[in-house]
Amino acid sequence: SVVFHAQNDNPQTQIGGHLIIFHTPTEPQRLSGVRFDNFGQGGILGRYPIHWHMSDVSPSIISGNVIVNSNQRCVVIHDTNGVTVEDNVAYKTKGHCYITETGAEENNVFASNLGVRTELLYFHNGQSDSPTAPHEAATFWIRNMRNEFYGNVAAGSQSIGWWFEMPKKSAPSMLFTEPTSSFRDNVAHSCADHGFTTYKQGWLPSTPAVFDNIKNYKNGGINAWKSHWTGQLTIQNSLFADNKVDLLYGIKNNGIILKDTRFLALSDDMKERKGKSSPNPRAIGIKASYNVFPSATITRAIVLDNVIFERFISDSRTMDLYFDTRRPQGNWEGMGDPIEANVAMIESDEDAKPYFDCGANEKYTFLEDVSGGFSPSGTEPGFIIRNEPHMKAFLPSDACTTLTYGGSFSDGTRCNAFCKNVCIRYVHIQSGITEATKLVLTQGDTSYAYYLDDLHDKFRMVLPGGSYQAKFYNTNDIEVIAGSPVVSVFRTPKCTGYADQSSFVFSTGEPTMSPSLAPSLSFAPTKPYTVPINLSQGKEASHICNYSSTKYPARHGNDGIISTRRSWMTHTCKRANAWWKVDLGGLKQIESVEIWNRPDCCQSRLSNFYVQFLDEYGDELSSIYNDGYFMKNKKFTAGRNVFARYVRIQLTAGEPLHLMEVKVLGWDVSPNLLESGASCSDSTQCASGLCTGESVCY
Repeated sequence: SVVFHAQNDNPQTQIGGHLIIFHTPTEPQRLSGVRFDNFGQGGILGRYPIHWHMSDVSPSIISGNVIVNSNQRCVVIHDTNGVTVEDNVAYKTKGHCYITETGAEENNVFASNLGVRTELLYFHNGQSDSPTAPHEAATFWIRNMRNEFYGNVAAGSQSIGWWFEMPKKSAPSMLFTEPTSSFRDNVAHSCADHGFTTYKQGWLPSTPAVFDNIKNYKNGGINAWKSHWTGQLTIQNSLFADNKVDLLYGIKNNGIILKDTRFLALSDDMKERKGKSSPNPRAIGIKASYNVFPSATITRAIVLDNVIFERFISDSRTMDLYFDTRRPQGNWEGMGDPIEANVAMIESDEDAKPYFDCGANEKYTFLEDVSGGFSPSGTEPGFIIRNEPHMKAFLPSDACTTLTYGGSFSDGTRCNAFCKNVCIRYVHIQSGITEATKLVLTQGDTSYAYYLDDLHDKFRMVLPGGSYQAKFYNTNDIEVIAGSPVVSVFRTPKCTGYADQSSFVFSTGEPTMSPSLAPSLSFAPTKPYTVPINLSQGKEASHICNYSSTKYPARHGNDGIISTRRSWMTHTCKRANAWWKVDLGGLKQIESVEIWNRPDCCQSRLSNFYVQFLDEYGDELSSIYNDGYFMKNKKFTAGRNVFARYVRIQLTAGEPLHLMEVKVLGWDVSPNLLESGASCSDSTQCASGLCTGESVCY
């Protein structure tokens, strides 16, 4: 064997030796049996103990080497393909250790390497192990998954064991969508932060990927596995043990399957060698956000397939189901893609089973328990649901059992229930007409009313299968007919007998006008009500002053874009009685004005304001005052026979005014309209927009 020991440069003690294999494509080379001590030069890119640099395809072998006391990194493969890195040991090294540096590296093999005590780097090199936030260092820093990794161990890192940090999404897409060649039999243990993480760019392989036989245990950070912007990944035949949180699955993920995997809250080693009688305080197996964005075709929620939870006792929990507050409910809907669980629990407490919190965000949440492992009996398949009438309206009366654990509503009722022998599914229904504010579904002798969701502009529900009669109603509880209602169903459950688009039958006949006219008059059926249109979209808009010379112009207030991104809103400067105004181009008949608040923050600024209707000279004709504020959108009814050219939103205080969108709904008709009872030949002649079959304005 050979030993290379570098002396420190005085006074720059971080400057040691370095070895570089430089621009040698197609030449097979072998580096074996060498000990490198005090190599690497902290803060200088390209100066590492072992560095294969821009050698294109290099069928070389780096095997059986030892790296200790490195000032910067260990084995670096930079823009080089085809290298085998195997049976190496690195101890007490600073910064990322075994790495693929840029994301262009492919067809390299990392096998049976050991990294122990990876330490933080305190000299800037311009990459993610520099001493800037978040200041991390990974034993294995991987930037392209089209390489093979098997039998490697990251032990005792002061930061991260495995960090899959793909290049930024502005880089070529292949770099963060490449599938893995092979990832198996790898280990992370005793790391101070994460054992494995895909933060921050995430990894979305173009074809489904598999991590096989992963062991992730005794990591001291909050999350032993932190998944971020990651999907199409199966973790199978794996073990998570003795961690605070075994796996974090936040909102920004796109579907991970855990298959044939074991979560062990308290291992025999911790019991016998460490003398522990309970898991880490408040230990959690899987912490999973349920407010993923729903999809009819893509599984975005986490899926558990033959997963075992063992020794979850004391105050530990198998699953912590939470609402991710980084995205407001108006942008991300709860449980459109429910968690699917085929699980078993061993030596675990009953109250370690998952449940949902009692807040407003959990209204439509549910979990499908395919195996019944989370059921009260531990064997009966079913669903964990929100224990409220809107979730149970069409379920058999004996199907649901109230769970004794989890929180309670203000009246003392428990928030969660388990429903067996049923099959439910998340459904959206959009009427297509603005006046529909209530939907009544009827199945047999049971009817239930659902109200328009102010946050999502649709009717939302969770239903079992069967046939439903569906009727829409307006705010006056008068039935209205939807010409083309749209039913959207989301992920297909594993059970059978679920709802689909064909489960709904909508009313198609014209409703009778109500209230009726005077008894002495008899009217034939009316002509259809003319649906108001958006009069304001694309029209000239202005406001008192602009917040920025380059952002948030007035035209964003009526451009038709209702976005979750604040860059599409209009925003004034801070001025007393700030206002925004749209010119409809002439006098128009206005039915209502609908206003969308900004989605990200500061919604309370849009409070205590007037919706003003102005004539062609800018003089006020009438106004509506709004007291308080609203989170997403609110509609203001103009009243009868309101004709205006300008609509103005004006605050009464000194805050800046911001709006995501304003829709002025009405009819592009002349103001010279007939009053009720006058003779007419066409609905457009009437102020009400209705000409009866007897040619009389209603």
